[in-house]
Formats: sequence, structure tokens, C-alpha cells
Amino acid sequence: MRHIFTVDVEDWYHGFPTEYSVSRPYVRRLESGMRFLLDSLDEAGVQATFFWLASEASLYPQLLRESLERGHEIGSHGLDHSPIFKMTPAEFSADTDQALSIISGITGNAVRCYRAPYFSINNNTFWALEILASFGITHDSSILPMHHWRTGMPGVRDHIQLISTPSGPIIEVPVTTRSFFGIRIPVSGGGYFRAYPYKFSSANIKLRTTIKRPAVFYIHPWELDPEHPNVNQHAVIDRMHYLGLGKAQNKLKRLLRDHSFGPLINIANESLSGPDRESRVFNEFETLPQYI
Repeated sequence: MRHIFTVDVEDWYHGFPTEYSVSRPYVRRLESGMRFLLDSLDEAGVQATFFWLASEASLYPQLLRESLERGHEIGSHGLDHSPIFKMTPAEFSADTDQALSIISGITGNAVRCYRAPYFSINNNTFWALEILASFGITHDSSILPMHHWRTGMPGVRDHIQLISTPSGPIIEVPVTTRSFFGIRIPVSGGGYFRAYPYKFSSANIKLRTTIKRPAVFYIHPWELDPEHPNVNQHAVIDRMHYLGLGKAQNKLKRLLRDHSFGPLINIANESLSGPDRESRVFNEFETLPQYI
């Protein structure tokens, strides 16, 4: 079974919450992690989905084109990594419009998938899905289906589902979680991938294979660049940011050897269709409350 491999294309300083932003000037290192990632995916024969920040696309247009030329799917990660819960609907609409224009202007292709910075579509920002649909976004991967100190929608199941909005339907591909003693935790990407023992991360993906639902794996290029600057901003945040960086490259190589992955739109569409899937998918099919 193929699982979904996604990349949030942002530089190392975007990995800090906005309230702990590192001081300018920034040392830009996006290309370092991206090179390792693109080459590793090529070596494994994996095509992935790259959610680009438009600010980084503007700085590295050739790297964006190269990602596309290597066969990867290109999505939007917003304009400059601002969380949706800090925007009004009008501000988010303008942010999305500008981000999509920048990315499509570089690639020559329309953007069809989106992931919000900080997975910031939640109960208070659910209106964002209608705006995304109005811009032609068909697939979103911005919902964290659990309680979280910053965001999250704990009432949402973590399987691929269709959401109705006044601007049209949108397919939601939530982050993969797992329940332990009634508490849901993320299990397939980012800092959790760096923090967990490899066998635990791998076992969680195998579990998704067993239940025939694709896992959604995500990573950032800076997590594969252990040489990026070390700053002191906040004790807990710093520990989370730098935790496990030295082992992340080897873990990723092993993950790509042990499991099968592909891009988001293709696998999401497969999971909602097919002659052998109808009884399983539509008996469990969950449509989130229609946006009003």
C-alpha cells in the first residue's frame, strides 16, 4: 500500500512559532535540506507533494521548477508562514491569492492542493476551506485531528474525507494520529518523527497498511539539515526544534526503503474510489459540518 509523502517547504527559522521568531538577518539554508530530500526521493523512486511557501518560491524559483521537473506535486503552504488563526477571512483570501499567483507564475501550472502553516485550520478557522475551494483548491491537508496546544480539531477522524462548502467540495487529508489510552497523538512526521524511535514510526505506518488507510507523512527540509544555525529563544521550543536532527537523515533513508509512498492528490483520490473500496470507504465516510 502506498502512503502519502508530503514536504512543507520552509527554511529553518520558520520552524519556530511566530512569538519566538529568530532575529534578522536570517541565514538562508533551504537548499541544503532540499538537495538531500530530492536526491533521497529520487533514489527511492518516490514522488511526493511539496507544499511551498510562496516567500521561499520567490527566493528559489529554480529549485521549485526542479522539484516539478523531478515529478513531484506542487502545493501551497501560504505566503510567509502566517497561521490562519491570526488572519481575518479577507486577509487569508489575499494571502492565498498572492501565494497561488507566485507559485503558479513560476511553474506555469495551477495549484490544486494546500497545507496551512501550523496546521491552522481548526474550529475557529473552518471558514478557510470555503476560501480555498473558491481559488480552485481541490485537496487540503491542514487539519490536525486532536487536541493541541496551538491548534487542532479533536472531533475529526484522521481519514480522508469530503467536505462540503458553498464554494464547492474539497477533499480533506488530515494528519495521521493514533490513540493511546484515549489520547490522540501525531505519529507520522515532523518533530515526532525525529523524537520517536524509528521502529515506533515504522510500526504506525504498518498499522495504517493493516487498516487500509494511507498514512500522511510530513517533513521539513530543515529537519534534514543538522548544520543549520542554533539559536536560543525559548528552552522548550529550542529542545523541540533541534531534537533528533542528527539522526533524521538516516531515519528518512530507512523509511523510504521500508515503505511505499506517493503524492497526496493521487493517493487521496484512490482512497475515495475503486471497486474494492466502496463498502469500506462509504460505510465509514464522514462529511464534516457544512460551512455556513
